[in-house]
Amino acid sequence: MIRNTEERLNELDRLFEKGIYRNLDEIIEMIEVETEDIVKEKIINYLKTQNNSRVVEKVITFFESEDIYLRNAAVEIISAFYEFPLDNLSKMLSHKNKHVRKLALDTLYNTHNPMAATFLADGLKDEDINNVISAVEYLGKLQAYKYADEITDLLKKAENPFLVITILETLSLIGNKYSYMVIKEKYKDITKINGLLLIPLLKIYCKFPEANQIKEILKLEKKFKMVYKEVLDYIKIVLEKLSEEELDDDLEYLYKMLVKLLAIDIPAPNKYEALDLISIFEIDEVEEIFIKFLDSKENILKVAAAEQLLEINPERYRSEIEKRIKSINDEEIKETLLDLIS
Repeated sequence: MIRNTEERLNELDRLFEKGIYRNLDEIIEMIEVETEDIVKEKIINYLKTQNNSRVVEKVITFFESEDIYLRNAAVEIISAFYEFPLDNLSKMLSHKNKHVRKLALDTLYNTHNPMAATFLADGLKDEDINNVISAVEYLGKLQAYKYADEITDLLKKAENPFLVITILETLSLIGNKYSYMVIKEKYKDITKINGLLLIPLLKIYCKFPEANQIKEILKLEKKFKMVYKEVLDYIKIVLEKLSEEELDDDLEYLYKMLVKLLAIDIPAPNKYEALDLISIFEIDEVEEIFIKFLDSKENILKVAAAEQLLEINPERYRSEIEKRIKSINDEEIKETLLDLIS
């Protein structure tokens, strides 16, 4: 009834005014038996503002409740605190119930306290595979570089596909040279790697670019549509980090990668990137590619091609662009191209 709900809300106000230290037990009892969401939410929001160890000690017992609402409420309340929960949560990581340990891991991460990483690392040794997966994921999101080696060692023996992909995704964030070397050894033939694993793996390769990997990545051309962004990132990083002497003949393979990317259906902004990158290759075939993209259906690619051609030879290509302008209906793109040739 509305009256009863109002009475309970008013009773809460009276309890809150007296202070948490005198009325915590009563407040905890109320949320355990409460059925109205509006009343429960008021208690939760209040407890979230009471950052002290006594609240944590009381609320953390909800981790063992059969009521999913109370379990979720405990995560929400304790996550709102920063330092007080760490000790209690770390003790929960040795609980006999794997679900309680999972809640402790979730809550440790949700505090967003960098010190939580020390306790989350205990989850790497959890006997439940799902808890290990969570610990790996959270350490990556907290950028806990200190644990990169330990997570890399997990990869050596990992068989669960969900654990493997989580490890790779985490190492793409915090991996080091040791991680890279282990991954190269584990995945010697890049063409046999499952598509889902390729994205984090290529992100790791981007952190440690090597000329001898370029030819290997080109072998992935049949999967470029799936990993075009990572391949583009790799090309950019290789060109930025490695000298012309280091690249040597491998420049040819970078060029082939870009040609392949330009030939498949990927988003226009990414093709724009590819056109920009391929412009460093001063060969006639590149000019032909730009001429072809003058007739692209994507305005951004028309402009990119026009810019590159005018950079190469403004006198020669101004007339080519003028021809296209006459058949363009879009006034905005027409104006942009006119500005380029003026």
